[in-house]
Amino acid sequence: IGSSVSKDPYFKFNVPGAKGDEITIKYKDSKGKTGSATAKSK
Repeated sequence: IGSSVSKDPYFKFNVPGAKGDEITIKYKDSKGKTGSATAKSK
């Protein structure tokens, strides 16, 4: 059995007191591909 990841993965976490703040998520996969996404917290 191998491993896999969804094409469009979803995750959720809470950051107390951060409502309206801008959050940036950066990633690097096992093949060296990088990316990022920025959004305002709700």
